[in-house]
Amino acid sequence: MKRIFNIIIKIYRKIITIYLLHNINIKTKIHSFNIIDNLNKSIDIFNDQNNEIKDKCNNLRENTLIKYKDLYKKYNLKFMIHVPNTFSMGGKSVFENWIEGLNYLGVECKAIPWNFYNNKFIDQFKPNLIITSDHHLYLNQLDWNYLKNYKKEHNCLFSLSASHEKEGNTLNQQRLEVAKENKVDFYFSFYNQDYISNNYGEWSDYGYDIISIPFSGNPLTYFFEELSVNKYDYTFLGSTNPEKAGRYYKFFSRIFRKYEGLIIGPGWNFNNDKLLDRRLHNKYYHSGNIALNLHIPSQIEHNTELNERTFSIASCATFQLIDNPKALSTFFPETNKVAYANNPKEYHDLFRYFINYPEKRTSYILYALKIIYKKNTIFHRMSNLIEYVININSNSI
Repeated sequence: MKRIFNIIIKIYRKIITIYLLHNINIKTKIHSFNIIDNLNKSIDIFNDQNNEIKDKCNNLRENTLIKYKDLYKKYNLKFMIHVPNTFSMGGKSVFENWIEGLNYLGVECKAIPWNFYNNKFIDQFKPNLIITSDHHLYLNQLDWNYLKNYKKEHNCLFSLSASHEKEGNTLNQQRLEVAKENKVDFYFSFYNQDYISNNYGEWSDYGYDIISIPFSGNPLTYFFEELSVNKYDYTFLGSTNPEKAGRYYKFFSRIFRKYEGLIIGPGWNFNNDKLLDRRLHNKYYHSGNIALNLHIPSQIEHNTELNERTFSIASCATFQLIDNPKALSTFFPETNKVAYANNPKEYHDLFRYFINYPEKRTSYILYALKIIYKKNTIFHRMSNLIEYVININSNSI
């Protein structure tokens, strides 16, 4: 009965999403065609504001890259991460960033391909840690009998994402029992540690740690880009997430009708390209004066996380306009230095203000850069993961 109810809810959300997106009369349709061609034909743009931002970003990035290059190479660690295909663009993005960050830190890391016979691939690489998500679409792709035998022979650790039944997954206890049977060692979560501690007690009851690995900025992929196409008013890079359909309509529709911008992502039908190569994200974000950003309702209501987009845009040294997720002050404590809105009217008003007064954007961009490089890069996050694994290994000797 519950399964039928969930299916009905999904169908309803899909219908509502289609209806709302259809009713967003997007003037930008003519600007969104052939985005990739336009980005590859970029031009040089220089001004005093860009130079100030460029110098700050480049200095922070250069010092960070020097500090973290091959920091953990001496440990001879090998990780494998199960990366989804385009059915989960969010999961694909975050795990690709993890792999890039880990390799830079000196941990040899490879993706476990999606829909691929993995046993031989794993056996050849011989990882010390295998990471996947606690969801049947991931778990069913792995041969757990093989993995348990591999674990005995190679002292390999298994880690799963901590996913709560309240988020639509199967019962916690059921999955935790399977995890014990499959010899899982620990869990990770994108949520804040306080939220994990207050809401994931069952994992502790089963003897599992959950390490908090929030989203982060990746300086290897996201950084200040001097080459840019002619500026549009805004950019939006994201899928037509059913959870955000209503918020898209309320926050974005007036901006889409009045201003000229670019939109790309799965589900949007305004351009020839549904996906954008990660290597072009910089140019894309820098092709707009304001990067739009919204969160899903659960992130607005609970102090769980900021979406990955928040950190990526900040790392690009691009101005972003955001809503007000509960975790905002957790990561950006001086919220007066963040351009955020509590409701659609504030969002529209702020957009208009920062379009009309571009010089006001600089301080917000510089503050976001400071926060990213202080403790919110991919290197900070992956260092925590690596240190945890090193600690487990040292305690098992």
